[in-house]
Amino acid sequence: MMMMMMMMMMMMMMMMMMMVVMMMMMMMMMMMMMMMMMMMMMMMMMMMMMMMMMMMMMMMMMMMMMMMMMMMMMMMMTMMMMMMMMMMMMMMMMMMMMMMMMMMMMMMMMMTMMMTMMKTMKTRMIMILMMIKTKKKKMVITTTKMMMIIMRRRRKKMMNMKEKEEEKRIRRGK
Repeated sequence: MMMMMMMMMMMMMMMMMMMVVMMMMMMMMMMMMMMMMMMMMMMMMMMMMMMMMMMMMMMMMMMMMMMMMMMMMMMMMTMMMMMMMMMMMMMMMMMMMMMMMMMMMMMMMMMTMMMTMMKTMKTRMIMILMMIKTKKKKMVITTTKMMMIIMRRRRKKMMNMKEKEEEKRIRRGK
Protein backbone atom coordinates (compact mmCIF):
# COMPACT_ATOMS: atom_id res chain seq x y z
CA MET A 1 0.00 0.00 0.00
CA MET A 2 2.75 2.39 0.98
CA MET A 3 4.56 1.56 -2.22
CA MET A 4 1.44 2.30 -4.18
CA MET A 5 1.03 5.61 -2.43
CA MET A 6 4.63 6.50 -3.13
CA MET A 7 4.19 5.62 -6.76
CA MET A 8 1.10 7.76 -6.93
CA MET A 9 2.92 10.65 -5.34
CA MET A 10 5.77 10.29 -7.75
CA MET A 11 3.38 10.25 -10.63
CA MET A 12 1.66 13.36 -9.35
CA MET A 13 4.97 15.12 -8.98
CA MET A 14 5.94 14.16 -12.48
CA MET A 15 2.63 15.42 -13.78
CA MET A 16 3.09 18.69 -11.93
CA MET A 17 6.54 19.11 -13.39
CA MET A 18 5.18 18.42 -16.82
CA MET A 19 2.49 21.03 -16.31
CA VAL A 20 5.05 23.59 -15.19
CA VAL A 21 7.18 22.88 -18.21
CA MET A 22 4.19 23.22 -20.48
CA MET A 23 3.23 26.47 -18.89
CA MET A 24 6.76 27.77 -19.31
CA MET A 25 6.75 26.75 -22.92
CA MET A 26 3.45 28.44 -23.53
CA MET A 27 4.76 31.58 -21.91
CA MET A 28 7.79 31.45 -24.12
CA MET A 29 5.57 31.07 -27.14
CA MET A 30 3.55 34.08 -26.06
CA MET A 31 6.73 36.05 -25.62
CA MET A 32 7.77 35.03 -29.09
CA MET A 33 4.50 36.25 -30.51
CA MET A 34 4.93 39.56 -28.74
CA MET A 35 8.44 39.83 -30.09
CA MET A 36 7.11 39.18 -33.56
CA MET A 37 4.65 42.02 -33.17
CA MET A 38 7.42 44.32 -32.01
CA MET A 39 9.52 43.29 -34.96
CA MET A 40 6.86 44.46 -37.35
CA MET A 41 7.43 47.97 -36.12
CA MET A 42 11.21 47.83 -36.61
CA MET A 43 13.23 48.64 -39.72
CA MET A 44 13.36 46.24 -42.65
CA MET A 45 16.88 44.84 -42.32
CA MET A 46 16.52 44.42 -38.59
CA MET A 47 13.25 42.66 -39.18
CA MET A 48 14.77 40.20 -41.62
CA MET A 49 17.59 39.34 -39.22
CA MET A 50 15.31 38.99 -36.25
CA MET A 51 12.89 36.85 -38.21
CA MET A 52 15.63 34.41 -39.01
CA MET A 53 16.62 34.32 -35.36
CA MET A 54 13.04 33.76 -34.34
CA MET A 55 12.65 30.93 -36.78
CA MET A 56 15.73 29.27 -35.32
CA MET A 57 14.42 29.70 -31.82
CA MET A 58 11.06 28.34 -32.82
CA MET A 59 12.69 25.27 -34.27
CA MET A 60 14.58 24.71 -31.03
CA MET A 61 11.41 25.12 -29.06
CA MET A 62 9.65 22.63 -31.26
CA MET A 63 12.33 20.05 -30.64
CA MET A 64 12.03 20.49 -26.91
CA MET A 65 8.27 20.26 -27.06
CA MET A 66 8.34 17.03 -28.95
CA MET A 67 10.46 15.54 -26.24
CA MET A 68 8.29 16.69 -23.39
CA MET A 69 4.69 16.99 -24.50
CA MET A 70 1.83 14.72 -25.43
CA MET A 71 0.18 14.41 -28.80
CA MET A 72 -2.44 17.07 -28.24
CA MET A 73 0.10 19.68 -27.27
CA MET A 74 2.29 18.76 -30.18
CA MET A 75 -0.58 19.28 -32.55
CA MET A 76 -1.20 22.71 -31.09
CA MET A 77 2.43 23.64 -31.38
CA THR A 78 2.57 22.55 -34.99
CA MET A 79 -0.41 24.72 -35.66
CA MET A 80 1.40 27.64 -34.07
CA MET A 81 4.43 26.87 -36.13
CA MET A 82 2.35 26.88 -39.27
CA MET A 83 0.96 30.26 -38.33
CA MET A 84 4.46 31.60 -37.81
CA MET A 85 5.58 30.23 -41.13
CA MET A 86 2.67 31.89 -42.83
CA MET A 87 3.55 35.16 -41.18
CA MET A 88 7.12 34.84 -42.36
CA MET A 89 6.00 34.16 -45.86
CA MET A 90 3.76 37.18 -45.79
CA MET A 91 6.60 39.35 -44.57
CA MET A 92 8.89 38.11 -47.28
CA MET A 93 6.25 38.77 -49.89
CA MET A 94 5.76 42.28 -48.60
CA MET A 95 9.49 42.86 -48.72
CA MET A 96 9.68 41.65 -52.27
CA MET A 97 6.78 43.87 -53.28
CA MET A 98 8.43 46.89 -51.71
CA MET A 99 11.68 46.18 -53.48
CA MET A 100 9.89 45.76 -56.77
CA MET A 101 8.07 49.04 -56.28
CA MET A 102 11.32 50.81 -55.52
CA MET A 103 12.94 49.36 -58.58
CA MET A 104 10.02 50.42 -60.72
CA MET A 105 10.18 53.93 -59.34
CA MET A 106 13.88 54.13 -60.06
CA MET A 107 13.34 52.90 -63.58
CA MET A 108 10.62 55.47 -64.14
CA MET A 109 12.85 58.24 -62.85
CA MET A 110 15.67 57.16 -65.12
CA MET A 111 13.34 57.06 -68.09
CA THR A 112 12.01 60.53 -67.39
CA MET A 113 15.52 61.87 -67.01
CA MET A 114 16.55 60.38 -70.31
CA MET A 115 13.49 61.85 -72.02
CA THR A 116 14.18 65.30 -70.63
CA MET A 117 17.79 65.10 -71.73
CA MET A 118 16.75 64.18 -75.25
CA LYS A 119 14.27 67.03 -75.33
CA THR A 120 16.83 69.54 -74.15
CA MET A 121 19.23 68.35 -76.85
CA LYS A 122 16.55 68.86 -79.48
CA THR A 123 15.72 72.32 -78.17
CA ARG A 124 19.39 73.27 -78.23
CA MET A 125 19.64 72.19 -81.82
CA ILE A 126 16.59 74.26 -82.72
CA MET A 127 17.97 77.25 -80.87
CA ILE A 128 21.26 77.01 -82.72
CA LEU A 129 19.42 76.84 -86.00
CA MET A 130 17.33 79.86 -85.04
CA MET A 131 20.48 81.77 -84.13
CA ILE A 132 21.98 81.00 -87.50
CA LYS A 133 18.80 82.08 -89.29
CA THR A 134 17.98 85.24 -87.38
CA LYS A 135 19.89 88.46 -86.90
CA LYS A 136 21.65 89.06 -83.64
CA LYS A 137 19.14 91.68 -82.45
CA LYS A 138 16.19 89.31 -82.60
CA MET A 139 18.08 86.36 -81.19
CA VAL A 140 17.00 86.69 -77.52
CA ILE A 141 13.33 87.08 -78.42
CA THR A 142 13.34 84.07 -80.69
CA THR A 143 14.96 81.85 -78.10
CA THR A 144 12.44 82.83 -75.44
CA LYS A 145 9.61 82.26 -77.87
CA MET A 146 11.00 78.88 -78.76
CA MET A 147 11.18 77.94 -75.12
CA MET A 148 7.57 78.93 -74.64
CA ILE A 149 6.48 76.85 -77.60
CA ILE A 150 8.44 73.86 -76.34
CA MET A 151 6.89 74.18 -72.90
CA ARG A 152 3.43 74.26 -74.43
CA ARG A 153 4.20 71.18 -76.49
CA ARG A 154 5.45 69.38 -73.42
CA ARG A 155 2.32 70.23 -71.51
CA LYS A 156 0.15 68.98 -74.34
CA LYS A 157 2.15 65.77 -74.52
CA MET A 158 1.87 65.24 -70.80
CA MET A 159 -1.88 65.74 -70.95
CA ASN A 160 -2.17 63.27 -73.78
CA MET A 161 -0.09 60.74 -71.87
CA LYS A 162 -2.26 61.12 -68.80
CA GLU A 163 -5.43 60.67 -70.84
CA LYS A 164 -4.02 57.56 -72.48
CA GLU A 165 -3.05 56.09 -69.13
CA GLU A 166 -6.52 56.75 -67.76
CA GLU A 167 -8.07 55.02 -70.78
CA LYS A 168 -5.80 52.05 -70.28
CA ARG A 169 -6.76 51.83 -66.63
CA ILE A 170 -10.45 51.94 -67.51
CA ARG A 171 -9.96 49.18 -70.07
CA ARG A 172 -8.08 47.07 -67.54
CA GLY A 173 -10.83 47.65 -65.02
CA LYS A 174 -13.38 46.38 -67.55
